[in-house]
Amino acid sequence: MKPFDYSLLAKRTLALLCICLLAASALVPLLDNSASECTSRNPGYIDLSTCTFDDSAVFPLDGEWEFYWQQLLDPQENLSRTAEAPAYLTVPGTWTPRTEASGFSRYGYATYRLLVQLPPDIPAFALKVTSIRFASLVFVNGNLLEGSGIPGISRQNTEPRNNPYSLTFSAKNNKAEILIHVSNFTYTNGGIAESIRIGTPAAIGAMDQRNSTYDIFLVAGFAFIGLYFFGQGLQRKEDNSSLQLAMYCFTIALYMMTHSEKLLFEYFPSISYEGFSKLQAMSSVIGFYFVSSYTYSLFPSLYSRLFRWITLIYSLGFCLIVLTSTITVYSRVASILLIFSLISACYTFYVMAKAAWRRETGSYYLLIGVVAAIMFTSSLSANLFLGTGLYAIPPVSGPIFVLAEGLFLSARHAHAYQTIKQLSLQLERKDRDKDEFLLKTSTQLRTPLNAIINISLSMYEGAGGPLTPSQREDMRLILGTGRRLAFLVRDILDYEQIKRQRITLHWGAVGYSGRCGNCN
Repeated sequence: MKPFDYSLLAKRTLALLCICLLAASALVPLLDNSASECTSRNPGYIDLSTCTFDDSAVFPLDGEWEFYWQQLLDPQENLSRTAEAPAYLTVPGTWTPRTEASGFSRYGYATYRLLVQLPPDIPAFALKVTSIRFASLVFVNGNLLEGSGIPGISRQNTEPRNNPYSLTFSAKNNKAEILIHVSNFTYTNGGIAESIRIGTPAAIGAMDQRNSTYDIFLVAGFAFIGLYFFGQGLQRKEDNSSLQLAMYCFTIALYMMTHSEKLLFEYFPSISYEGFSKLQAMSSVIGFYFVSSYTYSLFPSLYSRLFRWITLIYSLGFCLIVLTSTITVYSRVASILLIFSLISACYTFYVMAKAAWRRETGSYYLLIGVVAAIMFTSSLSANLFLGTGLYAIPPVSGPIFVLAEGLFLSARHAHAYQTIKQLSLQLERKDRDKDEFLLKTSTQLRTPLNAIINISLSMYEGAGGPLTPSQREDMRLILGTGRRLAFLVRDILDYEQIKRQRITLHWGAVGYSGRCGNCN
């Protein structure tokens, strides 16, 4: 009866668990529809008066905000008397060259304004600002509460910075007038890039804590897993895949430190805005290259060598541009290169899926890794291009991708180990067959050799009559050759006896004096 395969059961259980986690994380945004049910939105106005603000509810202030281009309005003045008729801009969103038809350009400054109707009997509210490019100040009901950088009306009096921050305020007559000064003179586009969220101070604090916990967990997890694969790659110098996966983990750890809560600013507060932006841009592209290189090292027959070289050239070229220029220059090409990186990632996932379809060793893990990678890449892309929260879905896809790839590499190494073990057993069996052949052949050779030696010795000594000098020389040659063959056969038989431990060798020092005579 065939024994039960517990390892196969463990593999399938782990695969099912990963699939369930990925499916559950993908369903989370679909289950959270509380904000849309109680929110009424109009241009420049959002009504949240019927929403329940508790210690966990957070509501995005997405919609059309009043937009005053090339104006930093005084929050203390009556806007109806001092400001022109506003335009409206969708938040989250940015002003780009595509909005020039509305009078907006790539660089400039503006004021966003939104009136929010809030429920009564709540003493305090809080806002969470994640990403405003590239300097901002937030006023609520005429009071300056928080900001990042210093927005100005020119490049000279603007200090760019894009830190996440939170602020607390009280409603006035159950209303909150939110005014945000924004300026951008460095990046390819400016504005409110990600949703601004409102809730109670406890809810916003819990959100901050959750994001920071996710960031630390992902950064530490990717870094430690990267160290593991890096060490494994150093031990297996012929195994480039482990080193490539390690470098991917390191770049993703750096990417997470420059996004979401931007832990790099927290741990290194003195880092310059330009240096931070360079790390942020390079980590976005290099990670895709290492995934591409990792896949090529695994499946060189499936992955196009030309495409790999193209990926390497544009990645190195972009990093060179970032290192030698300012953000004003490289931010203009960043979007194009990021799109190409996504194309590269899609091709990489295609190769992985093709390998899984061909039932490569560890195809279960490879398929799970493909699904997780698609979800992880989609989440990052939505955050970069659509302004959705980085943790709109629980961040399980990234760790599951690395886990699946690690298990896939382990399965390949285990398969290689089993192959080597089987070859070693075959080699051992061949060696044993060889020894038996030599032993049998030597045993069969010893009897005729002894007969040849004895007959040739007796003839050499004249038992068959006197020999001529040439005949004696021939007999001497036969006798010497036979004795050498006999010594060789005896050595083979002694070697076999030693291998089978039937002869015990006693090691000791032996003196040459008195044994070698007059040897020189």
